[in-house]
Amino acid sequence: KFSDFSERTQSVSFIRKGGERHILKIYEFDTIFNLLEIVREGRDKKSALFINRFGLAVSKRALHGKIKRLFRKAGLESDLTPHSFRKACATNLYVETKDILKVRDYLNHKDAKVTQTYIDY
Repeated sequence: KFSDFSERTQSVSFIRKGGERHILKIYEFDTIFNLLEIVREGRDKKSALFINRFGLAVSKRALHGKIKRLFRKAGLESDLTPHSFRKACATNLYVETKDILKVRDYLNHKDAKVTQTYIDY
């Protein structure tokens, strides 16, 4: 939802698998926030960011399918998934910081061994 984004803390808050709330710091927040404001124009602040043609929130499953179709249409690898964005983010953060613990915390992992599986280069 648009209300999950905080301009004050430059972050987004969401519920993760298992029901825990996670707060994610957004890099380049001003750019992202400006784009969100354009998308939100004329919509309720509590409405979903991704909506269907009927104005209803798009399910995670439907969004996953849409992203997979876009990947195929673009001719990208068939094993590429929306989760690949998370792995790419982890890899980029590690390359930038060389700090596995920072990446672990960013991904909200409890064990750095799991985080290591996300880093690919």
